[in-house]
Amino acid sequence: MSGGVRNVLIGGGTGGIGGYLVRHLKDQGYNVSLITRSPKALKTAKTILDFLPNISKSGKDFLQDIRTHSWEDIQLNGIPHSTDAVINLSGRTIASPGFFSSQFKEDLRKSRIETTEAIAKAIQKSENPPKVFMAASAVGVYENREDMTYTEDTDPCRPDHHNFFTELCRDWEAASELPADIPTRVANMRLGMSMHVTRANILKHIGTLVVVVMLS
Repeated sequence: MSGGVRNVLIGGGTGGIGGYLVRHLKDQGYNVSLITRSPKALKTAKTILDFLPNISKSGKDFLQDIRTHSWEDIQLNGIPHSTDAVINLSGRTIASPGFFSSQFKEDLRKSRIETTEAIAKAIQKSENPPKVFMAASAVGVYENREDMTYTEDTDPCRPDHHNFFTELCRDWEAASELPADIPTRVANMRLGMSMHVTRANILKHIGTLVVVVMLS
């Protein structure tokens, strides 16, 4: 990010990708704020360190640097006035117990779509909208076919060629749309699977891959 972007607001900033993103942005000199369901849970250095591994500053310094906002704050008051960019990485991880249940699928949808919609609505009510809104999506927007080559111009959800994941990603991206009169640029990040190097995480993500294939 450039062009005068210094203040970044992140939803999902305590997750596997978000934690490392926060660390990187802070190391690059950005001012970072987090949207979290539990602002009080981020009031101790230990919790910050648990959520943000391998940070380069001490927990105390990091704690002083990061401001938190609840989702209720964002919905009620809009995006903080000085925000230049908003990034939403929120969403229940696919690598969770109960992945075949209807409740699990509903949780996947709600945790992604409702948070994205909340930010989009907050941007619309803000007096000083951010320059950019980067909203997570996933490569699951494309159907799982070995005979297809996909680009950003490919229709991601063709009639009669969709599944749970393509529909989820389609609705996820639609939730980030803003009216034409809002100057904020929207970028949908179609992310692949993130893997951590520990054996436990690798095994967990291999299991997730099997689930994705089975549900496709």
